Amino acid sequence: MLLKSSLANVNEQPYHVMEKASFIDRVGADNFCANIDVALTRAASLEK
Repeated sequence: MLLKSSLANVNEQPYHVMEKASFIDRVGADNFCANIDVALTRAASLEK
């Protein structure tokens, strides 16, 4: 089973920690969304 996830409104400091740990490279930068509305739209598009 594959789990798809988006992160919304991540603050700058945690983002940099995730960046240093290569987490963003692993999950994909396109899975980080500016806000919940964008994340929900992205999630809906992944279902199709």
